[in-house]
Amino acid sequence: MRTHCVVLVASALAWGGRASAQPVPGITEWPCVQGSAARSGARPYALTLEPVRWTLSHLPGGEAISFIGPSAPVGAEGRIYVLARVGGAARVLCVDASDGSVVWVRPAPSIVLDSWASPAIDLESGVLVVGAGTRMLGYRLDDGEEAWELVLPAPVVNASPAITGDRGKRRAFVTDYGGFGSVSRLWCINLSPREGSRNPFDPGEAVWSVEIGSASGSSPAAAGGVVVVATTGLDGVGIGELLAFDAAAEEPPVERWRRANPEWHGFYGGVTLAYRPEGLAAYAGSYAFSGGVLSANLVKVRVDDGALMWSVPSNRTSSTPVVLDDGRVVLSGGLWGFGTVPSVQCYVDHGLSASLVWDSALDSWVDANLNGRLDAGEFMVAGGWTHHPLVTGSGGHARLLSGRMGQGSTTGAAYTHLVVLDLGVTPDAAGFATIFEGGGGPCAVLGRGVYTIGPEGLTARGPGPGEPDVNGDGRRDVEDLISWHRGEGSLDVDRSGAVNAGDVELLEFELRRNERFELRRR
Repeated sequence: MRTHCVVLVASALAWGGRASAQPVPGITEWPCVQGSAARSGARPYALTLEPVRWTLSHLPGGEAISFIGPSAPVGAEGRIYVLARVGGAARVLCVDASDGSVVWVRPAPSIVLDSWASPAIDLESGVLVVGAGTRMLGYRLDDGEEAWELVLPAPVVNASPAITGDRGKRRAFVTDYGGFGSVSRLWCINLSPREGSRNPFDPGEAVWSVEIGSASGSSPAAAGGVVVVATTGLDGVGIGELLAFDAAAEEPPVERWRRANPEWHGFYGGVTLAYRPEGLAAYAGSYAFSGGVLSANLVKVRVDDGALMWSVPSNRTSSTPVVLDDGRVVLSGGLWGFGTVPSVQCYVDHGLSASLVWDSALDSWVDANLNGRLDAGEFMVAGGWTHHPLVTGSGGHARLLSGRMGQGSTTGAAYTHLVVLDLGVTPDAAGFATIFEGGGGPCAVLGRGVYTIGPEGLTARGPGPGEPDVNGDGRRDVEDLISWHRGEGSLDVDRSGAVNAGDVELLEFELRRNERFELRRR
């Protein structure tokens, strides 16, 4: 039996895994918007979306919770964290992912300009990092007590933190709001305990800040020792820029490079970092204030030197692209009105160029009244400019979790439905889209379960949080895989209710998730 287990483990260690620009979160954590500081927005295994396990809409005392529709929940170690309002006042909520019970609630600063910024988790320092109003706060994960506070000169609007750094030198990166023409700053905030000359900063202390131009909704992305941000531009005509900085700097760094958008559009969202055959690349979509579903643009920039690799037309967006291992790039954008409609777009990255494969609105459109316009009811509705999609699975089995934007929705309104798109077919094919009632906002993933915000509240779909510690020794390592094959310990890793190959799939992912990242570090 022991020899049999060793052979199985050896075969598991040949599993290829998914390319990563950052350490990949384990199956028990989804620490920030899009799941990692690189904003990867993907899980390589299938998720389970039924049944709905619980929906949270009220506090235990009966007070109604007003969730912020486009804001993404985050989660770790069996808990979900979200920023919301109760009685009109901002609150940070910690929720038990197993049953939806509220663990703790804490006051938060007033939310400015209907911001949909999401929090971020740093397990090493044990804090939830929240940006609201002009304050950045660290809440202790266990009890919600405030660990530190940093006051900024300008508010945080729609921008969510990225957390990265070595052990003992953890850093949170966030941008403040410059709106249309005022100066914004990129902030580097220390999260780790002070440790002599190695880390001469207190938790919550600003390590540095630098001017980046004007920014709104600019969620930084970090990977490979670099942090990249996007701006709306300060040139009077709204030409946005991408800028790169040294993520390990301990004093205000000079930008490594600055790349202007080749089109006259600003960037009002975040950046995605992904390794491609030609090296680490940054992807960002712009926002055009007029025109149709191809009036803005999506760009790819080489991170080594800031060279523009390509620019292609896209729908307007404040979202971040999702880059698949096979070279496809998926973008959510658009809204009802102002010349455009909500849609999801799929591109192929050819390296030095890119091509649009399909647009979910254009390629499902039947112009019933022959007026040449995309009218409601004539196309499949998915995506939107404030929605961060999630890709699950890979290759021909890849699925995209998006949302449906209701007509007449306000900026902060919840997405009304969860929309799952089959990326193995095109929008005109039968079965391309599967629609689920409610819970259509950006998702957090724990194990195979999904947590999302909809009109009805915060909803949990699929099984409860997975647990890879099969043998219960407090570690997650190859011994758990050996125990599983011996039939010893907690075998239902994915909490599906059955013990099968799906449990091994999650165990192998947990063991191998950072292999490619570690190889790049050597």
